Amino acid sequence: MIKKGISTILGTTIFLLVLVAIFSLFIFLIFNQTNATTNVLESVDKAKQNVLFFESYENNETYLVVSEPVNITYIIYPNGTVQSVNIAVHYQIPVSKILGNESWAIIVTNTGEWYNLTKITVPVIGTPPPK
Repeated sequence: MIKKGISTILGTTIFLLVLVAIFSLFIFLIFNQTNATTNVLESVDKAKQNVLFFESYENNETYLVVSEPVNITYIIYPNGTVQSVNIAVHYQIPVSKILGNESWAIIVTNTGEWYNLTKITVPVIGTPPPK
């Protein structure tokens, strides 16, 4: 009789330990999945808050186009010259207004983001390339 009582108690204890271990593992996995999902959502939200910059070419002119108004505070030219400016860009601005005679430059915004800005040359089909 004593052996039968001990084996039942021992079996129940082992069963409960296994059940608690499985439950703990399940909670741990759900917690990690929740953290991963939260991190992805935070990075997507952060990316949405950044201003989108791109260049477009229209009527033989290259334009800098932005998704929301931004101020350009510095222009860094290829020769290393840093020019402090205050250029407000509300939707688009001709690249030639920013670059002047240079072919490219790095622009820095008032939020600290920086972008490489380049004049785009689109060749017209049927004309010889420039020399």
